[in-house]
Amino acid sequence: MRPPTPAEVLPSLPDDFEWPAHVSRGAPALLAYLDLEQRFRFANDTHRRWLGIDPQRLIGRRLIDVVGRRNHELAGAALERAYAGHMASYEGELYNGHERRYAHGNFQPD
Repeated sequence: MRPPTPAEVLPSLPDDFEWPAHVSRGAPALLAYLDLEQRFRFANDTHRRWLGIDPQRLIGRRLIDVVGRRNHELAGAALERAYAGHMASYEGELYNGHERRYAHGNFQPD
């Protein structure tokens, strides 16, 4: 007896099913894709819990307009390294109004 193929095991999904969005939806971390103008092209549901914003409303908005100048400056050096083509990370405090959070972020270039 042969083992089942993936097609036999996995449910039938539409051709346009987006695995990255589906897999990242429940991730406890902020996951996003920013374009070269630092505009959101994807944001997972954790953004709703952290920022109180529907992730679909983030699409097309600039990062600095969403997270604020202070947070953008704190993580700015790591972001610039990623946009220059290098893996980068930020570890430190980020702010949402008066709420302070300790965060670790990894930035991966295309």
